[in-house]
Amino acid sequence: MSRSDLRSVIKYSAYVERATQDFTGRGWVFETINDWLALPEGPRFFLLTGAPGSGKTAIAGRLLQFAQGDVPPPEGLGALARGFVSAVHFCSDRQGGANHPLHFVQSLADQFMRTLPSAYTEGLVGNQDVPAPAVNVGQIQGGASGAQVIGVYIENLVLSSMSPEEAFHRLIWNPLASLFSRGFDRQVVVLVDGLDEARRYSGPVGIANLLARADTLPAGVRFLVTSRPDPWTLRPLQPSLPVECSLSSGHSQSQQDVEQYALHMLFKYPQLGSNLEPGYSAAECAHDVVEECGGSFLHAVSCLSELAVSGVQITRESLRGMSQTLAGFYRNLLARVAGRDEYVWLGQYQVLLGTLAVAREALTEGQLADFVGTSVLPIRRRLTNLREILTVDESLPPERRSWSLFHHSFSDFLVDSTRAGEFYCDTKHQHARFVAYYRRKLRLE
Repeated sequence: MSRSDLRSVIKYSAYVERATQDFTGRGWVFETINDWLALPEGPRFFLLTGAPGSGKTAIAGRLLQFAQGDVPPPEGLGALARGFVSAVHFCSDRQGGANHPLHFVQSLADQFMRTLPSAYTEGLVGNQDVPAPAVNVGQIQGGASGAQVIGVYIENLVLSSMSPEEAFHRLIWNPLASLFSRGFDRQVVVLVDGLDEARRYSGPVGIANLLARADTLPAGVRFLVTSRPDPWTLRPLQPSLPVECSLSSGHSQSQQDVEQYALHMLFKYPQLGSNLEPGYSAAECAHDVVEECGGSFLHAVSCLSELAVSGVQITRESLRGMSQTLAGFYRNLLARVAGRDEYVWLGQYQVLLGTLAVAREALTEGQLADFVGTSVLPIRRRLTNLREILTVDESLPPERRSWSLFHHSFSDFLVDSTRAGEFYCDTKHQHARFVAYYRRKLRLE
């Protein structure tokens, strides 16, 4: 695959460039992905999950840059060499139609036609399921030797009359299965970023459902998927027993990555490094950025960008006030996760998130049910719906899992009436529930 092959059919260049600006760290993630790809008969899916703002899209963008040859992969990671990605798809409302399953199918087919020109197109030509109007047969020149090969250029995929399942079967599954049946011996790696975003598509069959249908393809077809840890999004893929790498469970590594990023920014941009308080070293500042931001790259980027623009002297105290820069992001996040229905927010989610915001420690579903004054089952359902903005150890049985908000700045946001707006959780009311519960408990005892 040449550098232009993938870039010619993907309109993500500016999107990826923004996502990977000042990229640092993440070597441990790339090593894990490399190890997965190095196993020829390894699991079909690799899931990279992380809370909002943890840097999933930046990692996906960097992987694409490795594949395009724009950036060399870390030394020793041969499976991430130039050309290792055959197709890529970024699920995002900012990319028009990107969450639609038919757009997804057409995008992959178009890319395979270019990155696997002879192998894929021969499979497509021999696929009798493809309706005649969907393809035109032509000749293209390809290969390093310049030899002529017969291929198919998909000028106009007639997808409007197809269901997503039919389109996926005819234009992705059948050609790839045919490709490997003829002795194709390379891996076909598809990179899908932000699968949770695709849940915004309202149809009955989404991109995740199509990916699940790929599990019966030959072992050489692999899917590298990033997503927030939303159980409803990932459920179609779970029967395939994917390899999972969590940016949250790798919290210490993520914190090291954030610290490395902060040091990089302080040395690269004079408006940051020169504004450090006398006696306050770059290393100390980077450490404090981690203390403030944890493993959240979004928070670190927001904090340092705000400090660079403001020009104020950088001190420990100025760093502590940076959480307020994320208010707009958190409002949009809640509007998407909890919905814009006022009654749903007030009746189901406000009391739950408010309780977690004022709690000094993580709480089990049983404790939350006691404090909220309801049974465990509705609490479990709400926690599942809010999973992507919560932190929990899912290796434990459900009744033993302790839940907390994914970042302390999110707690601060929820109890700040000015910044939270309609999502404000009054601390007085939250604490009153704790007091009422313990009073009831004392009376019973």
